[in-house]
Amino acid sequence: MIISGDDISIMKESYSDEPVMDTNNPPRVLKFYLFKTAWMFMLIFAINVVFYRANGISISKITILDVIWAVVAFLAEIPTGILADRWSRKYMLVLSGCLASIGFLIFSVSSSYFPFIVAISFLALRSSFESGTFNALLYDTLKETGHENRYEKVLGRCNFLGVLSVITAGIIGSYLAKGDIRLPFFLSIFSCPGRCNSVYFQRTENTHRK
Repeated sequence: MIISGDDISIMKESYSDEPVMDTNNPPRVLKFYLFKTAWMFMLIFAINVVFYRANGISISKITILDVIWAVVAFLAEIPTGILADRWSRKYMLVLSGCLASIGFLIFSVSSSYFPFIVAISFLALRSSFESGTFNALLYDTLKETGHENRYEKVLGRCNFLGVLSVITAGIIGSYLAKGDIRLPFFLSIFSCPGRCNSVYFQRTENTHRK
């Protein structure tokens, strides 16, 4: 069998169109691991109730704050989902970090109930902006590189790293709170933009849009 130069050219073009499958952890997937670890590194998880009590907030009012968070997050879920599909998933994640920073800023400088309601509402919006967006962006990224069959495995690793990050942040946050109960909230203001920096996903596009 004789292969001509034209046949070789066609074979090269066909090969170049195939997804690259030569690594188990493509660079962009590693960025998702980094993002999830940073995203879940929340210093305030273990001390939020203590913070409320230190500011004279009763248990019943703390419960109301939790309800407000749940209601705002629920009401914003569908609108933010539509926005993510029509706009940009990576920018939704960046915006969610900015919303969190605003919430933590309010917590850091406030000591009364109404500002806490505003702050918890911003954190609820942060959750809605991130909810589902991360998973969808991860799938799109894997699909671009031909790794969509590894979605469940990669997502599981992301969630595992997130759990480890929460535990670590809780320990550190509790230690910092011994000196100043507001310090974990204050430090969280500056950590949110970093964990949502668009450079993590700068080469990722929304493949779901035609």
